[in-house]
Amino acid sequence: MKHRTILFILFPVLLLSGSACGLTAATEEVNATSTATGAALVMPTPTAPPPGPCPTGGEFIYFYEDKEKKIQKYDLNGNLVCEWTLTGSNEQAFAVDPVQGRLYTVWAGGTQIGQYDLTGAELEPLGEVECLTANPGFRDTTALKSRVDSQGNLIVMLAASYSSKGLLKCDPEGNFVALSQGLNNIADYAVDPQGNIWAISVVADIFSESRLVVLSGETMEALATFDIPGLRGITIDQQGNVFVTQYVDDITGDHKVLKLDAQGNILAEWGKGSGEEQGQFNRPEMIATDSQGNIYVYNANWRLVKLNTGGEFIAVLDMSEWLQHGMTIVTEPFVLNAFPPEVITKLLEQRPWAPRDIGLLNPSVYPGSEALPAEGPERAEEQVALLLRQYLSVEFDGAEEKIQAGMDIFNSDAARQKIPHPSLRAGLVGLLNTFAEPAIETILSAQNSRGKPLFVQAEFGKLEPNVVATVLPAGDEQFRIVFNEAFRAENPFLFTRTFAHEPLHQDDTNGVYEEGLITALDTLVYLHQLARHPELASEGSWLARFHNTNALARLNSGVGAQLGLLAANGNRPILPGSTVDFVSFWDRYRDNPTFEATPGNRLLQAYLERIGALDAETCPGTQFDETLLACLDQHQGVVSPEELLAAAQALRLDTGSP
Repeated sequence: MKHRTILFILFPVLLLSGSACGLTAATEEVNATSTATGAALVMPTPTAPPPGPCPTGGEFIYFYEDKEKKIQKYDLNGNLVCEWTLTGSNEQAFAVDPVQGRLYTVWAGGTQIGQYDLTGAELEPLGEVECLTANPGFRDTTALKSRVDSQGNLIVMLAASYSSKGLLKCDPEGNFVALSQGLNNIADYAVDPQGNIWAISVVADIFSESRLVVLSGETMEALATFDIPGLRGITIDQQGNVFVTQYVDDITGDHKVLKLDAQGNILAEWGKGSGEEQGQFNRPEMIATDSQGNIYVYNANWRLVKLNTGGEFIAVLDMSEWLQHGMTIVTEPFVLNAFPPEVITKLLEQRPWAPRDIGLLNPSVYPGSEALPAEGPERAEEQVALLLRQYLSVEFDGAEEKIQAGMDIFNSDAARQKIPHPSLRAGLVGLLNTFAEPAIETILSAQNSRGKPLFVQAEFGKLEPNVVATVLPAGDEQFRIVFNEAFRAENPFLFTRTFAHEPLHQDDTNGVYEEGLITALDTLVYLHQLARHPELASEGSWLARFHNTNALARLNSGVGAQLGLLAANGNRPILPGSTVDFVSFWDRYRDNPTFEATPGNRLLQAYLERIGALDAETCPGTQFDETLLACLDQHQGVVSPEELLAAAQALRLDTGSP
């Protein structure tokens, strides 16, 4: 019996060597360096957004750009993904409703509301609404800020005079709900999970006398007041934690971020003095949090500072000096891009597409900045569960029944027993809504010929530095999947592609056909992910850049507008500008000395059936061989042209003009 180990070196060659364990360990070599050293990430200075429609699906940071009156949309790693100019007269205050997929604008006159979808397309405006016109004290005033609560109500901050600002609450149809009473000048406000409004009130812009006032979400009456000097901005996370920025003036005192509980008690504070060193803020103003609990602080010197949940410095982004209003972070649903089919076809025919940002790709083929595993603490069970719910919400367009079904798998005894680590468990559940979904059942409940579990565990473990994951024997025709422990801090959904890959290895042999064709399949899963969760491409870790580079090769391989494995348009390199010159996805495997067929399995056949390729004569799935290669080359439609273009935008490729 032959026992072989395949080491998948990112692109140059595929090596076969003897197996030390007596069983094939199907592994992906990553050429990873040592773990991150703790140095803070400097996020890129914003550049022009990539061409094409605005991506959706996932978390984004929105700003109002004051100079050209534009909405700008960034991913959580500081990449400008799209922008659009507001078309109305003096549109300024904006609010995002991710549930309805709407961005509302309130005109500076304070009487009209405009609407856009989350790709920037203008919708029919609500126009003059009763809520904004029925309150004489706020007619012909300036709309400064707006927010949307969990019920879709719009809460607008209007200025009756320079030192007199109030909050007006309108329902989704523009009807009046409530008006704040008895507050002085409002500097900022946020809505908590119960719908109550926390407003920073100051006296005539004297921030040393600021107060934090909690208002009833229904009546706008004050429920509580906390005297805290120097408050500037406020946000409230999904757990109800309150975060505020604080500085009294430009010269004296510390410039800080405070974390408060629901009773106004200070739980933590971060920041020392005033400056631009790590751990310092310079006139911190706007503040927001993402779903992972990271904190984003916008300083008056146009720097956006990112902290983790413990207040530790993660990254800094130098923003445009005109980004001055309305920072907000939202998780929004996936919407396919708006180009018509004929335009998308024309764009796909222009492949291979060149990368616009090689910092997203592996330096082994695009030399540049060093690629390291993600740093920081592992995510706790509760954090991962929240991330998974949001991920599934994007996958299933908010369909609660399907979302809950995924959460039930994540929380099931079977999943917890076989996959104790929550990040790996969430990565497995991430296969829902993809053609590789049957891998979930295979890992959790499939049995071998002896009636025993085929896979006994998926876990982190100590592997060689150049290995992402491997399948190892567990005795009695059983297997376990081991992920490199260096990747414990990664985004859970960067493991999803590997969960599509590893359970296809179910015996003691492996070969070039098996490894290459499984990689061709699992990369389709990642393209699906990029289309709906574009933030994965910008994670910045070695693992993300590894996946991105495989996705680029897969995306650029194929003739005309179709994906393929055996050729590319014009016989041009599929990795433009790189150190390698492969002209198809399969070209990267051709230098291997042997191409032995290896047995297929039921999971492979399940994949083939779901991509419409399974055929008893032409594509039976009984072996990984030349027949399967020819079959997969012709069956790529599981990822739609719209999704391919969306994935290309996530990878920041130069897709050209339609």
